[in-house]
Amino acid sequence: MDLLSQFFNSHFRYRSTPRSKQGAIDDALVSLEEDMIVVRPAASSQVHDSISFQDVVAVNYGDSSLEVTILQIKRKSCTSSAGRQRRDIVFERLDRWDEDLDVVATALLHLSLGDLDVILDGTSKCPTKTRALIIINPASGKGDAMNLYTNIAKPLFDLCQDRFMIEEVVSESTEHTKKVAMDAADKFDAFIFCGGDGLTHDFLQGISKLPDYRDILSRVTLGFLPAGSGNGLACSSAYSSERDLAGDPKGFVSDFCVALRLILRGNTCSLDAARMEILDRETGERKDTLLACLNAGWGLFSDVATD
Repeated sequence: MDLLSQFFNSHFRYRSTPRSKQGAIDDALVSLEEDMIVVRPAASSQVHDSISFQDVVAVNYGDSSLEVTILQIKRKSCTSSAGRQRRDIVFERLDRWDEDLDVVATALLHLSLGDLDVILDGTSKCPTKTRALIIINPASGKGDAMNLYTNIAKPLFDLCQDRFMIEEVVSESTEHTKKVAMDAADKFDAFIFCGGDGLTHDFLQGISKLPDYRDILSRVTLGFLPAGSGNGLACSSAYSSERDLAGDPKGFVSDFCVALRLILRGNTCSLDAARMEILDRETGERKDTLLACLNAGWGLFSDVATD
């Protein structure tokens, strides 16, 4: 905190993209107050911009500047549902800073993530990069999964290369997804699904074929980017993790950037799963196994639905 206080004890040129309502400031004072970064014009005590630590997903640096990337809450309007949207804020010091800016950027990031004290206590291991495999189903939903990943998620993962080692694979079919799961189960710390619930289902069926599937599922983290017809897992994760649903719970929890922020910040919650064995009616021998973590059903569902 002392290093951050020293860095921000100066005058800055402030820029925001998209621009904030009041525009840029060529001479601004920046302070860290409780759980946010506050920007004021040097000649005024009025707050020009406030950036919640909870919205921060990346902090990068230039020669004399810090760039803070956030996914801030977007309220419901006449033209769009609630969710989150990206904003990039640049703080450029007007005077010289001789210390390492990478240390300042790292400190500000982990202060925002809430684990700075853990890192500084000297007893914890240094953070390691999360090895993540992103599985994209281009056929999910309206066919927007690839565009959503390429245009929204990938640029942000690129900004977080200090925390993530990303590999990508495009699902070709149900069987291909199952094979990916079986081949990659012990190679990654996290699996992120850009598609619908069906993509996750196929992946879990592949995992269920492995003899150590219980150990695998207890070790890895799953992330859900909603881009399918059914996005129950992403919505459930957002609902259990977000504090402010922006007055539009249904729209907010299904927003792509809401899910992306949780993944980039490493927010996790527990996920229950059920394992079912399908037996042969005549022999009683096991024919197959299924894993489910959203819902499961059997019986005359189509008949009930039509009647």
